[in-house]
Amino acid sequence: MPTESLSLVRDEMKAEHLQLLSECYHRTRVIRDAPRPASWQTWAITEYDEQIKHGPRYGCGQWFGPRPDHQQKPNDSR
Repeated sequence: MPTESLSLVRDEMKAEHLQLLSECYHRTRVIRDAPRPASWQTWAITEYDEQIKHGPRYGCGQWFGPRPDHQQKPNDSR
């Protein structure tokens, strides 16, 4: 994709979308750069292989902390 198209897309995206893409990119690199667990750590190998194949697990609270009050729906305790 030409650089002009990338800057156009970037200009049209909301800040929270850019934040999500940036965090996903960072976490994907961390997983990719981490060494594969030792063969006797079967539980860790399974999780590692899944994340290498599918990318990092997403959790809004884990990635960005609790949602601000203005983003919560009434009776929403997240």
